[in-house]
Amino acid sequence: MQNSAAPVSEPVETDEGGVGRWRWLGFLRKFGKRLGEAFSLDLRSLALFRIGLGLLILVDVGIAFTNVEAFYSDAGVLTSKVLKERLWENTAQWSLHALSGGVTFAKLLLTVQLLTGVGLVLGWRTRWMNLLCWVLACSLESRNPLVTNGADAVMRLLLFWSLFLPLGAWWSCDARRELRQGREALPVRWISFPAVCWVLQVAFVYVFSAMMKDRGAWFVEGTALQTALHLDLFALPVGVWLREHAELCRWLTRGTVWLELLGPFLLLLTGRWPVLRGLLCGVFILFHLGIGLCMNIGAFPWLMITAWLGLLPGAWWDRLGVVDRRSAEAPRTPGLRTHPVVGMFAAACLMYVFLWNLRGTDFPRWEKFFPRSLNGAAFALRLDQHWSMFAPFPTREDGWFVLRAGLSDGSEVDLLRAGAPTDWGKPPRLSSTFKDARWQKYLMNLWLQRYHEFRPAYGDWMVRHWNEDHGGLSQVVAWQFYFIHEPTLAGGKTGPLQRVLLAQCEHVPAGRPATAVTEAGSSTPAP
Repeated sequence: MQNSAAPVSEPVETDEGGVGRWRWLGFLRKFGKRLGEAFSLDLRSLALFRIGLGLLILVDVGIAFTNVEAFYSDAGVLTSKVLKERLWENTAQWSLHALSGGVTFAKLLLTVQLLTGVGLVLGWRTRWMNLLCWVLACSLESRNPLVTNGADAVMRLLLFWSLFLPLGAWWSCDARRELRQGREALPVRWISFPAVCWVLQVAFVYVFSAMMKDRGAWFVEGTALQTALHLDLFALPVGVWLREHAELCRWLTRGTVWLELLGPFLLLLTGRWPVLRGLLCGVFILFHLGIGLCMNIGAFPWLMITAWLGLLPGAWWDRLGVVDRRSAEAPRTPGLRTHPVVGMFAAACLMYVFLWNLRGTDFPRWEKFFPRSLNGAAFALRLDQHWSMFAPFPTREDGWFVLRAGLSDGSEVDLLRAGAPTDWGKPPRLSSTFKDARWQKYLMNLWLQRYHEFRPAYGDWMVRHWNEDHGGLSQVVAWQFYFIHEPTLAGGKTGPLQRVLLAQCEHVPAGRPATAVTEAGSSTPAP
């Protein structure tokens, strides 16, 4: 006879703590996946970035070759001795180009840099070429701080963080060699902590620039862009047209600030949506293209465009059918290959760079947390950076230069206008009168009071070259270096002209210019 009584069920113990832990682990996995989508880089985009960066290095080296004597040798405007004594801020600063003052030595280093740039474009021994490009770019920049601009900082920082990325995995000699050797292909999507650092470095350029911008000129009145475009030292024809449309400039000014503030965060949020990520990259590329068409500020816009090319999502390449035989068989999950030591080093550098940029937004406030005594690491690795970019507001200092020279026959010429008679009038299209962005930056620095001691060397160098090319009664016997100051006022109006004497030499002896005299602050009204 069976017992029909229902069995008594025993209480079941539940592990609520274990369930909670599994939930947290699930959340962390999802968070890690989303984070990976935000920071993953496509190897095809990185290859495009590598080629663009290498081409820009070649252009920069080509310009440096034309200025090698003037800017990078002891025969030019800044000797190695003066550089180390007066311009280097920290004992950790270095430059291979400063090891010798000879022109031949400087040309040799530039030749090596040119070859490494070609190697980077071709993707031949990519990591070594990347390392050499970074070392030589840092060295060249440190050789003459008077000619450096924001583009130099962007170039060396992109090269530094790229050292940890597989730039040569696509469209390169390295990829072809690995294909012949039958090596396993890397996943087309790449995520690693150095990749996170690379993306955040690009984001820092915009976020910290926006944080330093004045609330009035950029956020409230919206006059910053129009003021910047009225600086004829920078303005190109497109910028001259744009500055006449005040309301459009006002909208573009505010849009610039919000794009710099929100763009980097949108970059991280759009990792799951390739279409939106691609559109955001397109917006920033057009943004920098517009800057490059409006203002002559060197290679900065083109370097930033190159950086955004490296952030293009892989889905765009897939739609274009950009695949090869190896990648078609390669896994589609992100690659995660970073040595722990490399990861820790990258993390330390990222934190250092963040604190450096944060201190730059309000130095008195943050210096106690990040003192000057820690600056040595930045100058040793060349991680120093400052993204002012017309912050807190654009300068209103505008004008042009005149190098007035008296010749042996009693006539006067302007050495800055190829020996034409001295003319105090404003040159047409002022921004195009400079040989290149290096000379533009150099002359603008000479106008600043902090660099007044370097003015005589420039006048002496110009006179020496003139006298070497001209004989007889065409020799320079005295010279005066002027800046015609044309301040920019509100609404794009200009203030009264001031003829400011920067330096002079009243008697140039035969054979070699005498030491010139600086006339800091001497000014007279211009006719």
